[in-house]
Order: sequence, then C-alpha cells, then structure tokens
Amino acid sequence: MQKLPTLKDPDREQRIFQARVWAAVAIMAVLVSLIISRLAYLQIIKHGHFTTLAQDNRLKVVPIAPTRGLIYSRDGHILAENRPSFALEMVPERVEDVQSSLTALAILLQLNDAERERINEALKRARGFDSVAIKTGMDEREVAIFSVNRHRFPGFSIAARLTRYYPAAERMAHIIGYV
Repeated sequence: MQKLPTLKDPDREQRIFQARVWAAVAIMAVLVSLIISRLAYLQIIKHGHFTTLAQDNRLKVVPIAPTRGLIYSRDGHILAENRPSFALEMVPERVEDVQSSLTALAILLQLNDAERERINEALKRARGFDSVAIKTGMDEREVAIFSVNRHRFPGFSIAARLTRYYPAAERMAHIIGYV
C-alpha cells in the first residue's frame, strides 16, 4: 500500500515561524537591554571611580638620580668619582608569602636579626606596589648569589645605582664640601 502524502497547512506553519521569530527577537532585546544598562551603569554612575583608578594606574613616578661628574685636582688626581652600588628590593604585592621568602633570603644572604627587624618595619610602612629595600650596599658576591637563586624569589630584584666615592675624603673635605 502506498502512503498518501500529507497536506501541509501553510498558515499554521507561518504562525509557528512568526512565533519563533518573535521569541528570538524578544530574547535578543532582553540581552541587548542588559548590555546597554550595564554599559550605562559603568559609564555614567561609576565614571568617577574608574577614572580615579585609571589615573592612579597610569603613572608611576620613579626618581632617577643624575649621573654626577668626576672631580679632578689640578694635578689630575680624582677627588670624587661614582661607583656602582647594588641594592636588593622587593615589591610586597608581587610576593605570595612575604615572611617565608624573607626567611629563605635571610639564610641565603646571611641577614642578622636587626636587619630582619628593619625590613619588617619597612614593610609595615610600604604602600602597594612601592619597592622596599631589603639589603643595600651589596657586593658583587652577594649579587651573584642572589642572581643564581633569583627564580626562587619572584617580586625581588637587584637595583644598580651610582654612589659617590671620595678617595681622599678626610684630606679634601674642606675643598669638596660635606662628604
């Protein structure tokens, strides 16, 4: 037996299609209105808050000391020169566990209790992403020891600076000035 073809009702199919289209349009309208309302909230109501955050995040003032020139005597002897100085610095916000990192660092660089107490006091005064000096006046051996183990200390870095050195400080203080 042969099946008879079923007749389609085009009006019914048109109504079903239109109902689906209107449902999809309604869902899209709700989603677009949610996005627009969130955008308006962020742009109009929270504008001041995010402007302040952006301005504070945009600039970080880092003073850079100028390179000072050499001072020679009339005979050509150096009275004042610049020497490299290294300091170990830490950004507390970039360190997961500050105290355990400081303990490991104290063992590595042989920091005494007074230095550790000074570091803890400096950490209490530190703000956000400001660097805290852990150890200043490091020699090349200490810099090398830290550099080899640097992977163990995220958030710590070596800062190189120039410090003034006066070879004849006691004899030339009246000429050079306060040293």
